[in-house]
Amino acid sequence: MTTATATVTEAQAEQVRVAIANLFGADPVLMEEGWDDVDGRVIAWEGDPYNWPQYVPYGGTDWESGYEFPPIKLPGGVWIEAINHYSVAVLRA
Repeated sequence: MTTATATVTEAQAEQVRVAIANLFGADPVLMEEGWDDVDGRVIAWEGDPYNWPQYVPYGGTDWESGYEFPPIKLPGGVWIEAINHYSVAVLRA
């Protein structure tokens, strides 16, 4: 685990989780710090669209539905990295 995990606050990670929930009408989960040995705070959710992490934070168009997702606003000092098709890591910028 790196120092990036310790520097992303619970409040920052929760703000990103809420933004993802609002964008997709979903109920993503903020995983415990250090979950699965991933740096940063992990937000996970299995649902449609299948590869939703690719749409966060820059937005994009889902090729199956044609729906265009707007980008989410990130709190200052963090960025997002897709981990797989159902989770992202919130990392210190």
